[in-house]
Amino acid sequence: FLMSADDRVLAADDADAAVAKGIADEWKSAQADRPKPAGAILGPMRLGSQWLIAARVAVTSAAASGPSYAVAYTDLDRVIADARLSRLAAAGYDFEISQVEPRSAFPRLFASSSAGPIADTVTTRIALPADSAVADSYLRLAVRPRGGWFPAGLLESEIAVLVLLAWLFAFATHDLTHALDRARAALATA
Repeated sequence: FLMSADDRVLAADDADAAVAKGIADEWKSAQADRPKPAGAILGPMRLGSQWLIAARVAVTSAAASGPSYAVAYTDLDRVIADARLSRLAAAGYDFEISQVEPRSAFPRLFASSSAGPIADTVTTRIALPADSAVADSYLRLAVRPRGGWFPAGLLESEIAVLVLLAWLFAFATHDLTHALDRARAALATA
């Protein structure tokens, strides 16, 4: 749909008019205290029973007297399904997709392969094609192997074997050095 610089809907299909109005209102509240970049991503935002992500880009339009924006949006569930994150779960990893916002103390969780929170994860920001409309807000992917990073029992046994081998090497080196010294002494005496 088409949106004016003051966040009014200029042109939208009849079926999308309510969604377009909701997105325009969210955009207005998200950027009330910030300058408007030419292109930005807003969301995920909840409108009714849907979580949506919207992107906008500055355009020139005959329908608007001044600057305007073309806005495209999609359902977050569709984006997550298209990312095929089920492959991570099938490969033995747990994952979470969440939104981090500076105004909130806790991230908002959107998708997870686990029923409860997962700990000891590797996290990364999900790169978006434009800046976020909400300052310092971003989407985050957290991943960890289902069995843990390295099984502690295996680690303990490997360290024990390594210590034993190091001790045997040190003992053999010490014994070889003393045997060499005794052989030198016997040769000097002879």
